Amino acid sequence: LFGGPATLANVTIAVITSDPEIVLNPATGLITLLPDQPAGTYTVTYEICSIVPPVICDQATETVVQLPRPGIEVTKIQNVVDDGDGITGVGDRIDYTITVENTGNVPLTNLVLNDTLTSLASAPLTLDSGPSFVSATASSPAGDLQIAEVATYTASYTLTIASVTDGGVSNTVTATALPVYGPGVIGTPTPISDVSDDGIDSDGNTTDDPTVL
Repeated sequence: LFGGPATLANVTIAVITSDPEIVLNPATGLITLLPDQPAGTYTVTYEICSIVPPVICDQATETVVQLPRPGIEVTKIQNVVDDGDGITGVGDRIDYTITVENTGNVPLTNLVLNDTLTSLASAPLTLDSGPSFVSATASSPAGDLQIAEVATYTASYTLTIASVTDGGVSNTVTATALPVYGPGVIGTPTPISDVSDDGIDSDGNTTDDPTVL
């Protein structure tokens, strides 16, 4: 102002237009992006006017960039369906429910699940079915996840003499997906992945522990 710095002592600030996710405080000049916003650019256009005389004004637009923060979390829980003999053993079926959540601030695509099933003696086993896509909370098709969306998959395995002799089974699934960077998002997307948790935190292990029977 008049060849010197504009300060809150000699100018006023007024917001002209603003994205709803960004806030400019006229009393301080502080511009803040609200937390947990999707990756991208956000703008606010504002005007400063001299206090004395109150007719000298100019406008500017400020752009705030929220960087991408991709995230994925997969959980696998089990339910044993007894074959009617009342004993957990040969012929009983294990039904697995797998949930995959997009915990980041960008969409995900090309979601793939890789399942690893072994006996407790580390002998490789094969699922009878699945993982099969069931649904997603935001109605995305299989392979896509919007921000905060959760997809559900199912799988099953029937206990055999070999798996029971080895003391049971251990199952994990690894979810891998590619982040989607829209217009204005900085960087190059690279695949992200997560190994499943069993959904039981009381065992002292809260992340990436196998689902064991």
